[in-house]
Amino acid sequence: MPSRRGGRLLFPSSRFWSDMRTLSPALAAHLAGEVTTLAHLWRFQRRDGARFGFTDHDASLRVGEEVFEAGAGLEAGQIEKAIGLAVDSGAVQGVLSADAITQDDLAAGLWDGARCDVWRCNWHAPDQRVHVFAGRIGEVRFGPEGFTGELRGLQAALNAPVGRVFARACDAELGDARCRVDLSAPGRRFAGLVTQRVTARAFRASGLEAAPEGFLTHGLLRWSFGETSRVAVHRREASVFLELTAAPSRLDLGQSFDIVIGCDKTLLTCRDRFANVLNFRGFPDMPGPDAVIAGPGGTIGGAP
Repeated sequence: MPSRRGGRLLFPSSRFWSDMRTLSPALAAHLAGEVTTLAHLWRFQRRDGARFGFTDHDASLRVGEEVFEAGAGLEAGQIEKAIGLAVDSGAVQGVLSADAITQDDLAAGLWDGARCDVWRCNWHAPDQRVHVFAGRIGEVRFGPEGFTGELRGLQAALNAPVGRVFARACDAELGDARCRVDLSAPGRRFAGLVTQRVTARAFRASGLEAAPEGFLTHGLLRWSFGETSRVAVHRREASVFLELTAAPSRLDLGQSFDIVIGCDKTLLTCRDRFANVLNFRGFPDMPGPDAVIAGPGGTIGGAP
C-alpha cells in the first residue's frame, strides 16, 4: 500500500521507496483526513482504437468528458514500481461482460497489448486523482466467468530485441523480400469453406483436399471479413481439419477464406518444400549447448 509524506504519495519497490507521485492540494488534504473515499479508475485503449473506462466504485464516475463505468467487476491486483528501467508490473482481474469485455474478444486477442492507465481517485470528487500506473496488457488468462490480465509497464518495450537474432531457424517471413518464395505458384495457395465448427478455433473445411497433410500448419489464413489467423494444426481425415492458434471473431458455416501453406522455418522444410536453400536466413550449423558442455577433447552428441 502507498504511504503519504509531505503531500506526496510514495509507492514501494521490492527494496525501498523509489517512486513518487505529486498530489494535488485537494487530494492531499483528503488523504490527510480521518476518512477517505477512494476508488480506482482504469482506462483501456485497444489496438483497434476502441476505448473503455471502468471503475471499482459502485457507481459510474465522470472525469471531464470521460465516463468510467461501474459494474465491470474489475479489481486491482498489486502494482509494483521499480527503479530505473526495470519494468513496472501489476495485474487486473474481473468478470466477463456482454457489452464490454467479452470472452470472444479476449480469445481473438483484441485486448492483447491494450494501453492501460490506472488512477486512484476520491470518488466524491473524481477529478481529485493521482496516476499510479501506465503500461499495456500482457498475458490474459480467462475462463467461463472471469479473466486475469497481466499489466506491464511502458519500460517493457525496451526489453524487446533490436536487430537480427542469430539462430538455427530462419528469421524471414515466408514470401517476403528476404525469403523470395513465390506464394502465387501452384499448390501454395488455396481457397476454402468452413463445413463444420468443432470448437471456437477449430473447424473442418472443404477446398483444401489437394494440400498434403501438415503443409498448412503455420500457414496464414485470411478470412473473407478481413481478419487473419495462423494455423496451428492441419490434418487430413475424412475431411480437412484445421485448428488455429487463436479464435477468430467469427467462425460460421459456409465462411470463406484463403490460405497459404506454412513454413516451420527449418532448413529441411526450406529445401524439401520450397527448394529455397539459397535464401534460407537461419544458421543451422551453429553449435548448440552440447558444444559448450563438451569442453576440450570431449564429444558432441555422442560423436568425437
